[in-house]
Amino acid sequence: MGLHSAETHEFIKLLTGHQTALRAFIVSLLPGSSDVEDVLQDTNVVLWEKLEDFELGTNFQAWAFAIARNTVKAHWRQTKRDSSPQLNPTIIDAITATWLGSDSENPSSKQQALDHCLETLKPNER
Repeated sequence: MGLHSAETHEFIKLLTGHQTALRAFIVSLLPGSSDVEDVLQDTNVVLWEKLEDFELGTNFQAWAFAIARNTVKAHWRQTKRDSSPQLNPTIIDAITATWLGSDSENPSSKQQALDHCLETLKPNER
């Protein structure tokens, strides 16, 4: 994609249109963390750097969430020595599947799905 191509313009529209969902997804993987905005920013940088890898017409949200999940995991590796709570990989996969499987036009269904996932956790895992 050239810098001013129609594809780049469409990519920017997709990226900006998914910011709320990306932020909410990152919040669900970093519950209670003050680093959400930094991780979102890092995710956006990676998405932009990989814009050549994205094929228009495919599922942008699934692609962006996979990158966000990897960015969260990288963040955990960098902050491993602090005592921030970290979700185990099974829970991360369940949250990701819930986000990708729920109605993207209905944020309340995502919240309900997230609430259901949280209910299945033990109090110390929340």
